[in-house]
Amino acid sequence: MLQYRKELDGLRALAVIAVLFYHVNLVSYPLFEHTFFTRQNLFRGGFLGVDVFFVLSGFLITAMIKSAMDNQTFSFRDFYIRRAKRIIPVFLIVLGVATVGAYLLLFPAELMQFAQSLKSALYFGSNFFFYGDTAYMSDSSIYKPLLHTWSLAVEWQFYMLYPVFFWFVYRYFRSNTFWILVVLSVVSLCFAQWTTGRYPDFSFYLLPTRAWELMFGGLIVLIERDVLVGKIRNHPVWRWLPMAGILLVLGGLFLIDDKVAHPSFITLIPVLGTVLFILFSHDRDGVTFVFSWKPVVFIGVISYSIYLWHQPLFVYFRYIKYERIRTEQFVLLCLVCLVLSWLSYRFIESPFRKKRMGPLKLGFLVAVWTACGAFAFTAIAHDGFGNKLAGLEKLYDIYKIPESTRLTSPEPGTHLASGKQVQMCFGRTSEEACRFGDESWVSIGDSFEGSLDYALHEKLMQQNKGLIVLTHGQCPFISSKWWFGTAPECSIVNEKRWETIRGFKDKKNIVISAALDNFVKGKPRLDDPVGKARDGFAGGTIDPSAEDEIWQSYADNIKALLSLGHKVTLIYMPVNPGQSVEKTVTTWMRKHKSADLPVTYSEGGVYEEAMKYNARLDRYIPDQKNLYKVRQTDIFCDSPHHCKIIGKEGGYYNGGPHLSYWGAKKVVEQIPLLNDKE
Repeated sequence: MLQYRKELDGLRALAVIAVLFYHVNLVSYPLFEHTFFTRQNLFRGGFLGVDVFFVLSGFLITAMIKSAMDNQTFSFRDFYIRRAKRIIPVFLIVLGVATVGAYLLLFPAELMQFAQSLKSALYFGSNFFFYGDTAYMSDSSIYKPLLHTWSLAVEWQFYMLYPVFFWFVYRYFRSNTFWILVVLSVVSLCFAQWTTGRYPDFSFYLLPTRAWELMFGGLIVLIERDVLVGKIRNHPVWRWLPMAGILLVLGGLFLIDDKVAHPSFITLIPVLGTVLFILFSHDRDGVTFVFSWKPVVFIGVISYSIYLWHQPLFVYFRYIKYERIRTEQFVLLCLVCLVLSWLSYRFIESPFRKKRMGPLKLGFLVAVWTACGAFAFTAIAHDGFGNKLAGLEKLYDIYKIPESTRLTSPEPGTHLASGKQVQMCFGRTSEEACRFGDESWVSIGDSFEGSLDYALHEKLMQQNKGLIVLTHGQCPFISSKWWFGTAPECSIVNEKRWETIRGFKDKKNIVISAALDNFVKGKPRLDDPVGKARDGFAGGTIDPSAEDEIWQSYADNIKALLSLGHKVTLIYMPVNPGQSVEKTVTTWMRKHKSADLPVTYSEGGVYEEAMKYNARLDRYIPDQKNLYKVRQTDIFCDSPHHCKIIGKEGGYYNGGPHLSYWGAKKVVEQIPLLNDKE
């Protein structure tokens, strides 16, 4: 029989509290001003709470299996039934409630994504779904009600494989079990370190790069804690080991942020801290006393339910009342989450776990699972129940997809990064670029320029002119020596752009734009860039010292176009709205059932940011013949610090600072060569 240790529930409480703070993105209070924590998320590394859970889970199931095997009572059937009774009932209830909330609150495109994630969650495969989700233009995690289920999927997949492996090794190689687990843990950790730098989404979401954390928990069981403690009990360092463990965990939660490579060697900080605490916590230790305090233990006992409820609760709150969650709202949400979690624990977790699973209970769970599955498949089959829009279809359609992907061609072409045939113009190979009309205009740039393509094409068609589209995600018109983000193929993109340009038989009107704030994030060119892109490679090493070189190459490319006799329209950086405009618009539509939008202005600070990049661009590219400049601050800002992000016709942004159709129309209208303003 395993001994219950209250302090481990206390550790669970710390882990789940850190996750809550991280997901709500609550910044520090004024009393922290002028300190390290100024305007920081209070638990900037709160996502590492999941890693603490992984270690605890690995410890628990290894202890269960080992204890049963030592007593010759282990049964795979009993093990899996216990795990299922522990995990599945409340999980299905939360999925059911989240499904009702999704139907009531989400618009069709959002509901489609929810239904797809729900379908994967029902068979504990949501980590694969979110791994395959398009990271570059996908919704932020704060708008995905079931994103947190990825970690449950990882644990369940581990539970399917690990018990069989451990049973075999412990039965036939008992004396070597510890070292076999050590070797496998090190292999998994090193694989995580290697993979995170190259395929970060794979490393984050999938079991092979997470297994080492769970196996570290298993290693604790094999260390023979009582024997180890007996050997060092009289050594002064023993008293400080629990404190050292908690300090490592807290150091990770407070000091590591989500910009670090993770999981990786740095993840060892909270993982080893958890290991130390599990190994060496004892009754006479002050830290153990704190973590054994009844209110803390209570949070830990219901931590599974808290983890399940918090994400849909926070997400739906943001949909109902779109804004940054304030401190008092966070407190209220936490209280609601606690109540729901206690009710779940009292009336679902405990009864299902401790009592026999009769036909009534089993039938209830099967009914909930079936209902959720039926909803998921029906929602997908009916395009997210588009009939819910009730006359708002035209306004909503603007925000269904990223604006950069709106322009399509009847003739399909090859998407460079995937190798697939696509109708959309954005991201195609230069050889199969969309070409319209007389091809007198050319669009070159990343998604900032791509967001203008549809409106520009529309305007050109009205004037019997045509467009060649050479836009590609994360690929500004710079030297082929550099690339950004998750698009190593950009080195080839820019080489091919120049091949296309040199093949022009006449002079063109070329429109160029770029996310200038990315220029500090350049990565050196890779071997086989397209092959790397099609493999999903997203690693590489950022070289901030290359920023000036990248700026200069951008300027040099534009000057080279001018020297060839082309006319260039340079679109300056957009004003970052500082919020998700599409969510603000859809929240208004949802609440008021109206397309009559209120005019809305950006929050403070964004105008100065845009003007900083405007000034720098002017330094690199001064005014000259055949160069036309369109400053978005002049278009959207009525006066300094007063920049419009939503007008009567609709929101001007869709996806952070990317323009929507309405925003793109306003910018295109200001291009001098299209409006006799030359």
